[in-house]
Amino acid sequence: MMRYMGLVFFCLLGGALLTKAVARRPARPLRIVSYNVRGGMGMDGTRDYERASAVIRAARPDICALQELDSMTRRNGDTDALREFAHRTGLHGTFARAIAYDGGAYGIGLLSKRRPKRVERLPLPGREEARTLIVAEFSDYVVLATHLSLTPADQLSSVELIDSVAASYPGRAVFLAGDLNCPPDSEVFRALRQRFVPLNDTRLPSWPADDPQDTIDYIWGYTGGGISYRVCDNGVIDAPDQSDHRPVFAEVTYGPRQPDKER
Repeated sequence: MMRYMGLVFFCLLGGALLTKAVARRPARPLRIVSYNVRGGMGMDGTRDYERASAVIRAARPDICALQELDSMTRRNGDTDALREFAHRTGLHGTFARAIAYDGGAYGIGLLSKRRPKRVERLPLPGREEARTLIVAEFSDYVVLATHLSLTPADQLSSVELIDSVAASYPGRAVFLAGDLNCPPDSEVFRALRQRFVPLNDTRLPSWPADDPQDTIDYIWGYTGGGISYRVCDNGVIDAPDQSDHRPVFAEVTYGPRQPDKER
């Protein structure tokens, strides 16, 4: 009897230790990509969805924000670009129309390994062209994807709206990804920096693809909700021909921000 009880105790103790070991195991990093795919059109002016899709597949993203997508327009032969990218990458696709265009729609998209639990599409200002924001909720994080206006005043107004959306998810990791059309020395970048932290390497330019000079594609983490982010890897992907932008990526772990220890 004593030997039996001892065996039970040993098994329970071993199970508890195993549970602790599993709990302490670091979470797998989340791999996020942002790619302005120019509707699948390469630097040679040829529309070829497979070229950009191959870049995305090689990047192995959990999340990939896409910009400049046609949906059933005459200029792209009544093809749903987001569906093409989703099919060719094996990822779930979410589309958001920014404007009606050429018999169809033009906007942005999101590719994801997991289907979002909830998706909302919100309008953003753009005097030269209306813009939109995808809000995709997953089980333990939220992704905001966009393509900001070319006008700084509209960009700043968009930052205010994006900040208010991010603030509505306290205690959750919120990521912002997209072509923001602003360099790191801009007022718009500084406004974002107040509540977000850049996760991609902003020293590395991503546009134009054949000879990158400007940093305008970003991945950010919202810090206003009590979450901290640790970048495991980031960079610009070598893709000089498939679009007029190169994709940027960040591999990130995240969790509740630890309070400062008393000295």
